[in-house]
Amino acid sequence: MYEPGANGKVAKALNEATSILLITNSPLFCFFCYTAYSDFNSSLYDAAVSLVSRGPVAFFSHHLPQSSSSDQFWYNLFNGGELHPRTGQFFDWKHFNASRTGGILLWTLIDLSFAAWQVELHQTLTSTMVAAVLFRAIVVVDYFWYEHWFFETLDGCHERFSFYSIYGFAVMLPLIWTLQTQYLALHPVELSWPLVSAAYFVFACGFLLSHDANGQRVASRRKSGQVTIWGKPARYVKAQYTTTDGKTHQTILLCSGK
Repeated sequence: MYEPGANGKVAKALNEATSILLITNSPLFCFFCYTAYSDFNSSLYDAAVSLVSRGPVAFFSHHLPQSSSSDQFWYNLFNGGELHPRTGQFFDWKHFNASRTGGILLWTLIDLSFAAWQVELHQTLTSTMVAAVLFRAIVVVDYFWYEHWFFETLDGCHERFSFYSIYGFAVMLPLIWTLQTQYLALHPVELSWPLVSAAYFVFACGFLLSHDANGQRVASRRKSGQVTIWGKPARYVKAQYTTTDGKTHQTILLCSGK
């Protein structure tokens, strides 16, 4: 990984902050350039003046396309047009992007690389590094073991296949979700066994709670709400919604359980 050549904590912090801002805001900068081209007669200066005077939130929200109709090319490019575009009957592009193009697959590999880097730099592997790598590896294994649950998540149900989706899984996930192990590689932290044990316990409780709640949601929808949760019949709401093609669908919103 690139490390800016800077001396002093302040200079290094500024360089790291600049790098993160460049990476995370590059799509926003592209949209700013497009706005200057389309709404300010190609004048970056006029667009910048408007951005500073109105503020980023007001500026971008005002110039963001408000319609998702098919004639809004840039809106559809960034925000997506379809939930699950397919090639053939089975190849789902959004699922392929989320699960097979690097983000989830590289997460554990990058963590292991930072663990090896810690050993190379400090000739030790700390308990915190072991815990961080192990916790995230469990999440990755759980994701692929129950991969069909992806279609029941917020990403799977509501997020359209778009530039945001591709950029998030391909860039943001490997970059942001591995910052902890990168920090530990450079600044090893060793905790006492009681604290490490407490961390394992908290993770186990949170992971099991999340996993069980996801399982309850999936089971209730597949069985039309006719499931038992904690020894009692599940309470649920039958919700109807209409898609853009005019078709009416029905789903189950679980009201009981964890």
